[in-house]
Amino acid sequence: MSSPVSKGRLEALATRLVQMRLNKNWSQSYLATEAGVSVATLRRLEAGHSIGLASWLAVLETLGLAERLDFLLPPPAADPLAEAERERQNYRRARRRASSTKPPAENSTWTWGEDR
Repeated sequence: MSSPVSKGRLEALATRLVQMRLNKNWSQSYLATEAGVSVATLRRLEAGHSIGLASWLAVLETLGLAERLDFLLPPPAADPLAEAERERQNYRRARRRASSTKPPAENSTWTWGEDR
């Protein structure tokens, strides 16, 4: 159930949505078909009732309004301190590589490489 404030906002958005549809001279049936939602869903939306977010987005996309959502909810700004902390947590010291030469066997005598 929505609060009185959100109900008022839904009704205000619905009024604007109806006006946008009428400005394009589109019927409810045409917009619903193009958006991939039922006419009943579009009628609920235009009456200021709650519908699913995916349906809202489909209608906004069809009306050419989806790009405006970036102004409503912009991507979060980069946080340099959080990024530094993530890098610190992911940091690993390089390990020494295993020696490519085998240690001499216990019973073997050591010689210079030229004496072989």
